[in-house]
Amino acid sequence: MPFLTELKHHLGDQFSFAAQIELNDHRPVGVSFTIGNGAPTSITTAFGNIIVTRVGDSGTAKGTPYVYAPDVEPHISNSGDLTRDKIAKLVEMVIDD
Repeated sequence: MPFLTELKHHLGDQFSFAAQIELNDHRPVGVSFTIGNGAPTSITTAFGNIIVTRVGDSGTAKGTPYVYAPDVEPHISNSGDLTRDKIAKLVEMVIDD
């Protein structure tokens, strides 16, 4: 989240993000971010894995989520992959789309 806070500082109103909190114990389980008027991108946890999705991405129908496979760029599959560089690559890919 510190990196996303930095991005918000640099990109201003063109970038927003929100944490996803577990209702029972109030721990963070994910984050969603949006760049400009684009579709939201979500990074969530499920059974020890990290799942990255983007609504309407990669030629899917509007409103249909696209799941980034863990073995393709930005190569995010577990919590160890949530590095500054990989999140920056994901943000860069979203901006390029």
